[in-house]
Amino acid sequence: MIEVVPFEPEHIFGMKPLIKDAYLEQALNNMEYLKCLKQYGVAYSGFTKDGICVGAAGVRQINLKTFEGWAILSEDSHKNIKSILRAVDLFIQNYFEFNVADRFQATVKLSYEKGHRFAKLLKFQPEGILKSYEDGADF
Repeated sequence: MIEVVPFEPEHIFGMKPLIKDAYLEQALNNMEYLKCLKQYGVAYSGFTKDGICVGAAGVRQINLKTFEGWAILSEDSHKNIKSILRAVDLFIQNYFEFNVADRFQATVKLSYEKGHRFAKLLKFQPEGILKSYEDGADF
């Protein structure tokens, strides 16, 4: 079971991410970047009953009815992946149920196989490749 609480940058500052990537680890050690995640949208963190943060996820508004989701999972998140998926899916579905969103999107680095599996389990569909999108990488 995961306890979901409003996101605070301190929850994931310095976290060891599920996906090993120097660029992502640099972001997780940048408090100013993490503060932006909180400032520009709605976000939540998930904790185990032992008080371990298994990740955070949130959404930012792109335009009137288009939103982009993000998620950063810890290397311990696999133990609670079903609970995490349920929580994120419920969060996304509420945007549609209450007619807040017409579109919900996510951008995943092309080389993040685990990220693509996570997005697919949340019913996202690939739409194309963004060449040299961020960090010089394809997404």
